[in-house]
This record gives sequence, C-alpha cells and structure tokens, in this order.
Amino acid sequence: MTTLNPHDIRQNLILELSRHEYIGAKVGQRGWSIQRFRFGLRFAGRSIKMIRIHLNGAGSHDPLKVPRCHFHIGASGAHIPFPIMVPG
Repeated sequence: MTTLNPHDIRQNLILELSRHEYIGAKVGQRGWSIQRFRFGLRFAGRSIKMIRIHLNGAGSHDPLKVPRCHFHIGASGAHIPFPIMVPG
C-alpha cells in the first residue's frame, strides 16, 4: 500500500486501478474532490456479470448524448444516468 502525502502533490491526482479503470481527484480550498472516475463492479455467479460506472471530466462530453455520470450493464453501450452525489 502506498501512502500519499497531500503536500507532495501539487493540484491533481490520478489513481490508475487498471488499464481502463481510474479515479481522478483535484485539491481545492476544502480538500480533495473526485473529478472523474471509471471503474467496474464484477459479480460472480449472477446473470449480470458486471456494472461499469463512469463520471466523465467536466467539459469532456456532450451531456445531450452521454450523461456526465452514468453506468453500463455488462458490455452494453447504453448510458444509464446515475446521479452525482455530494457527501452530506
């Protein structure tokens, strides 16, 4: 396990989970916030084998075609809107 010291990281952090999975964060006045991510949840022995969850970076997509935060069921190309949640 690697421990990150926020003072050593200037503004942005991208944590690569695998070749196609990552979490991108940015430091601000109130601390770190997640700006984008892409990862999958895999289910063994289920009819739905995987759900992929994406939060596209701001300005990196056309919201009329692809919601900024969405998920896919299995290998589906369908983009199902997923709400962006703020810790409360």
